[in-house]
Amino acid sequence: MTEFEKQIYNNFLIVSRSIKNKPFSIRKDFKNFEDTAQYPYVYKLSVFFERFPHLDIKTFFEAPYFVLDSAENDYFPLNFYCSQKAVSTYKQYHENYLIDHPDSTQSLEFIKNSFLFIKDYCWEHDIPLKEYVSVTNATPAFVEHVKNRKISVYILFAFSDFEKHLKNVDYKLISDICPVLNKIGYIRTKFLVSTKARVNVNKIKKFVENQKG
Repeated sequence: MTEFEKQIYNNFLIVSRSIKNKPFSIRKDFKNFEDTAQYPYVYKLSVFFERFPHLDIKTFFEAPYFVLDSAENDYFPLNFYCSQKAVSTYKQYHENYLIDHPDSTQSLEFIKNSFLFIKDYCWEHDIPLKEYVSVTNATPAFVEHVKNRKISVYILFAFSDFEKHLKNVDYKLISDICPVLNKIGYIRTKFLVSTKARVNVNKIKKFVENQKG
């Protein structure tokens, strides 16, 4: 059993317990685990995550608990996550739940992690932090990062010229590769009426604006 497979299984354990506020412990002994009924699903998931490395494993396991109507009382077994429904649920989690609930614990954590991702991206590419939203390859970097769910769209309000750059992107291109950005009016309103998300993003905005370079 590979270390990646062990990581996947332990992420599943952590989420399925912590999501219900139950204590958990990671599995350390995987001896003979390959002979269990659960291993084929872990193997399938490892192939899936290797094929789509931009997916966040922990978030993938969390998604159905926040998206599906009966999630409050449900437990989602490993075989569920090998289904197409799990994939569509992950998409709904990012494009609906996190957008509609900017002050949720999950959205606030995503905002924080998004800023850490942007800082690392700028450092790796030798880009001043303030210039992040102006970075363009074939498409603007921030569009690709929202598309691949590397960053929360709410973190983009930490950059004062974000919407100016967004307006310069072809509407059809956005519709084709990252349609959530075409809801920017709705997202801006959710941001402005939020409490925790707006405060957190504005703190990050001050940090960005005070950066030299």
